[in-house]
Amino acid sequence: MSWFGLRRSRPVCFVYAPAFAQTGSTAMRGRQLSEIAAQTSLAGRGVSYVPMSADIRRSDLFLTKGVLKSLDETTLAAWRRRGNRLFADPVDEGLSNQIVASVDVVVAASRTAWDAYRDRWPGAQVAIIDHHVDPRVHAVMNRPHAPLDAPRLGYFGERINTIRSKRIARNVEFVQVSTSRADGDWIGRLPDYNIHYAIRRKRELDYHKPFLKGFTAAACRSVVLIQDDQAEARRWLPSDYPFWLHGRVTEPAILEAIEHIKSSFGGEAWTQALSMMRDIEERTSPRAIGGQLVTLFA
Repeated sequence: MSWFGLRRSRPVCFVYAPAFAQTGSTAMRGRQLSEIAAQTSLAGRGVSYVPMSADIRRSDLFLTKGVLKSLDETTLAAWRRRGNRLFADPVDEGLSNQIVASVDVVVAASRTAWDAYRDRWPGAQVAIIDHHVDPRVHAVMNRPHAPLDAPRLGYFGERINTIRSKRIARNVEFVQVSTSRADGDWIGRLPDYNIHYAIRRKRELDYHKPFLKGFTAAACRSVVLIQDDQAEARRWLPSDYPFWLHGRVTEPAILEAIEHIKSSFGGEAWTQALSMMRDIEERTSPRAIGGQLVTLFA
């Protein structure tokens, strides 16, 4: 068998750090991605979800964010000696020059990350695996439920990441979602909303956030309200998307945008926005993400 053939026959292992096993990122970019991969042609090579302490040899290792935060030189060297190829997936956190120099591929979970990694490390191989939507969202939304006959806004995420006031809260239901654990209680509430509030508060610790709130809204056949200074969102939604919040993000501007989106319910702008969201739904479907994984490990 040729070297190329050997590479394409390697088992694929999604590797997690036990200390981070319960986090949302590990669940989604580790366990759930491995399940998506197992539904593709990669299944013939063998797909597994394993702790970083496992004795893995001659395999392709997809290193989740928790693993990258736990790595040391000894572990990296051991994986190398055992003939493994290494794929680093930092998602929305920083990445050291040392790790980039030690892995075969840097995985970008967003388009802005893809650009930044290629600019910073021009000699590195960079690949993109778009962030998928939690499969439990698809399961809930595919169940029969009555369509909403009025606009209803919901925010799903960490409250510290958004902008909330008493006046805004009169229009938006804020549903806390913890990213420190694989919290799924919020998913059952998704069918009750058709507008996803995604106004984001800027934080210094943010690097390259995937447009996951937009992807989730698309999977729910809903529209999204977000400010137009979000670089990643602009990579997915066209400039003529009807429900951008333009200009400075202030409470009056947010309230005005909320009134605009509510008054547009069922009209031409609403229909146009839903069409744009359907395009995002297709581009981030399990089938689409599975295709990216097949390309990555080939």
